[in-house]
Amino acid sequence: MRGLSRPFLDALKSGPLLERVHADATLDLQIRDEYVNVYYRGGNLLRWAPSGGAFDAKYARGQTLELPASRDLAGWVAAFPRLKELIDLFPKNNDEREVQQQIVRANNYGSVARPTDYFVCDIEYAGEHGRFDLVLVEWSGKVRKRTTGHRLVLCELKHGQGSMTGSAGLQAHMRQADRFCSEPARVEALKVEMMLLFNQKRELGILDCAKDLEGFSDAKPRFLILVANDNPRSSVKWREIQAALPLEHVEPVIGGGLGGALYRGLVTFPAFPP
Repeated sequence: MRGLSRPFLDALKSGPLLERVHADATLDLQIRDEYVNVYYRGGNLLRWAPSGGAFDAKYARGQTLELPASRDLAGWVAAFPRLKELIDLFPKNNDEREVQQQIVRANNYGSVARPTDYFVCDIEYAGEHGRFDLVLVEWSGKVRKRTTGHRLVLCELKHGQGSMTGSAGLQAHMRQADRFCSEPARVEALKVEMMLLFNQKRELGILDCAKDLEGFSDAKPRFLILVANDNPRSSVKWREIQAALPLEHVEPVIGGGLGGALYRGLVTFPAFPP
């Protein structure tokens, strides 16, 4: 289960890593199981745990790096500029992950986060409760004072047309989400986990909401399909979505808008063109 212990959470709150994340809009801190990942342009810049830190060696491309001592958090933060450069120059940066990070920033702590209708509880969720690109809570600005009764949203993010078909395409993900949501105990366990992540992110100041999340609604989860750099002339997206319908346990919806900020007015119901 993802989440941080109280001692580790308190150490983060008073340390240089969180200060840097707050000051640097290119960074995104995500909570894992008693460690955090700090992402830059979708790449894992730093994994930080109570036992120390690590940088993803693939970005070095065989170079020998002089890295800080594992437990030297201030040293890791000071090394961010040169570690960022390695990610900048990496030839196979993941466009989808970079868009994912932009969505988190826009809806959780960016300049337009407060009026959006969604908060991102987690990204790249993979566990016993399923696999999803993003897990969100639909929390309309019109009912921001209400801390319970908000819809759970599971999200599949695609970049362009090439990733929409095949074994990891839209049909497969829609059906997987429907199977997952057919088991109420798994859905409830995911909700508990997402509430913990939401509230710990809020405590760390990386989620701009005035109140803790205290409960989800009993309504069936929505399955949000986001496609970045979508070609509006292509019928692939609609063909793949329609081929997966009907779904019994999730409500499929399409998100629109290229900036990442999600508003109900940009979500179409039902999930196919008129």
